[in-house]
Amino acid sequence: MGVPVGVPVGGVQGDRPVVLVAIQPRLYSGAIGEVIGRMRPGLDLRVVEPDVLAAEVLRLGPRLVLCSQPRPRVTRAASPVWVEFYPYAEAPKISIREDGRCSTLEDADLGDLLSIVDGGCVLRRAGRYDREFGVA
Repeated sequence: MGVPVGVPVGGVQGDRPVVLVAIQPRLYSGAIGEVIGRMRPGLDLRVVEPDVLAAEVLRLGPRLVLCSQPRPRVTRAASPVWVEFYPYAEAPKISIREDGRCSTLEDADLGDLLSIVDGGCVLRRAGRYDREFGVA
């Protein structure tokens, strides 16, 4: 059982940072979205279909996007942290883009993905201190 596509994980509250997940293959989106949503309940995490990702980025203005496609040219004024994740790529498997900077990881596990979510300024930009994650 995974997270239904387009359904928020853990409910929606207006002040929670939005994170979109649209990874191919789709099974990865549901599994990764469910785990991150459970481990980071302070996020409004939504699993979306890759073909509607650009529209959802414009509609929701997420803080972070975890997907298997390049960042579109047209986004909101406040661009999200964009994480490209290609589970079956030779290398690099992950590319992180934020504020004109790009970094890559050759491989990643769940801990790496959680660190990316935490370090991707998702909680920091929300201006909250979260004791559970030690993020200011």
